[in-house]
Amino acid sequence: MRLAVILGILPWVFFLGFFNDTLLGVKFGVIAGFACLLLFNYQALKKGALLDWVAVVFFLSIGVLGWFLELPFVIHNSLLMENSVFFIASILTLVTHKPFSLEYAKTKVNEVYYQHPVFRRVHGWISFVWSVIFLTGAVLIILYRFGLGNSTWMLQNIPTNLILLGVLFTIFFPDLYQRAMMKGGVSSLPGLSGVKTVEIQGGAIGYRTIGRGPLLILLQGAKMNMHGWDPVLLKHLSRHFTVLIWDYPGMGYSSDNQCEWTTEAMARLLKKICDKLELKPLALMGYSMGGFIALRNMVISKDIKAGVIWGGVVGSYPDLLNNWRRSNFSPSPLPSGARRWRQQLTEQYGNPDQNPEFWASISANSFLADISGPLQLHHGTADPSVPFSFSQKLESQMKTAGKEVELNTYEGDDHNLSTNFSTAMRRSIEFFDRYLK
Repeated sequence: MRLAVILGILPWVFFLGFFNDTLLGVKFGVIAGFACLLLFNYQALKKGALLDWVAVVFFLSIGVLGWFLELPFVIHNSLLMENSVFFIASILTLVTHKPFSLEYAKTKVNEVYYQHPVFRRVHGWISFVWSVIFLTGAVLIILYRFGLGNSTWMLQNIPTNLILLGVLFTIFFPDLYQRAMMKGGVSSLPGLSGVKTVEIQGGAIGYRTIGRGPLLILLQGAKMNMHGWDPVLLKHLSRHFTVLIWDYPGMGYSSDNQCEWTTEAMARLLKKICDKLELKPLALMGYSMGGFIALRNMVISKDIKAGVIWGGVVGSYPDLLNNWRRSNFSPSPLPSGARRWRQQLTEQYGNPDQNPEFWASISANSFLADISGPLQLHHGTADPSVPFSFSQKLESQMKTAGKEVELNTYEGDDHNLSTNFSTAMRRSIEFFDRYLK
């Protein structure tokens, strides 16, 4: 992934290395830049990476104006033009929330990773650092033109060392940042309890708590354990609520107690956990499949005063069977019950066309008249994992049932609301504050 980012910047660096303020330098710089671009960044070009297409336009322009037309202004200012164009293009990718380094990284990792907020923050910083490096290069050239400094330092030594620092930053920063935010992030949050367990259905369920205030239980996606939550989100939620995070059966610190992976079974399991711990949760926050479980809990329990769902799997069972095509990628193994529920239920009760009454009876969407409190939904329109239409349909069903619902739509955003993460977090906290305090 880091190599892909460095290779993405390499055409610009090659042009810098071969250019020497002469016509011959322009020719060598354009040839080297173009060759590097086609050799290393062809896939990124095919996927429309902004910086690479800017490079194509830049090298073509310099080739025509400097090489063939031999315009003196272009020949003597190509270096300044390159630094300026790179800086403007890289800043544009940051302003549009699509850091150029992320575009290169996406060619090497699965969407499950490149959609994660921490992954995007890392590449936001990498893109920002490289934009500053090229801005500094442009400033040094301008200062030299005004008689400040000598060419060796202003045009060679300082820019070369800055590029080396940029390469080192690109190589080492992701590990340092992610180690701090993810590995140490959740576990080292001040006030987070140690891992505790509760015996349920012959198995142990692991959980932790943090914060003070009304009890808020988080329900994560199917492929996450409780430490997969973004530590920034947990930190902010814990300032307002007592937050409980837990592992589903067979995940993380929880043993596999052979619990069925249906919304009804998982809802019953959560209720048993709360009863065993003598807890009365006032709110639920579900992400992805966790939204599936949160919705079911809110139609069977009158204790839940409010619910928030991000990128929720909130369709009815017929919708899940007929209108949901998921990626085969699985970064972590799922318990066997999570993998086989579709097959087992279909074999036992038939498909939704054959037995609509059964499938309606186990779908929370059929019982929205019984929902215990208002619901806030968050969904990105470009979510590649869970159809945006699920949240749209649930909003419509809630309104038909005369229940309070709020759908927050994020145009072009992904499953993790990576671009609008802070906005979604603020709206979620404000929603809970409105109904719990």
